Amino acid sequence: SAVQGGDARQNAAFVITSGVSCGGHADAIKIVVENPNGEEVETGKLNDKRDGSYTGGVFKPTVPGKYRVEVEAFGRPAKDSPYDVLFQAAAAEKSFADGVGVEGGDEAQVGVELEFVIHARDADGNAVT
Repeated sequence: SAVQGGDARQNAAFVITSGVSCGGHADAIKIVVENPNGEEVETGKLNDKRDGSYTGGVFKPTVPGKYRVEVEAFGRPAKDSPYDVLFQAAAAEKSFADGVGVEGGDEAQVGVELEFVIHARDADGNAVT
């Protein structure tokens, strides 16, 4: 199984492949998502692609951190379920690092540790802790 996290500010959806090629079993698939605070998150309806795969179950991770995702098919847990899925708020394009370890200068010497600070920022440029 490939379970990926993403941006805590964007909608997330599922693609589930059941291995049953005929489809028609969306009601037999159950998804439960809990946020990092242990609160259940509402998910949207799954769409049956009629080929053994299902898409949808959209939810919005509003709190950054690890989400617990449980998937059941026909009353049995999916392989490796439950999953811990990380949704982060930091945006690489807005984050930066500074300090002697990044900037170098006269203090930089081979074999000597230098400090630097990573400033994680969300997509709006706000600090993420």
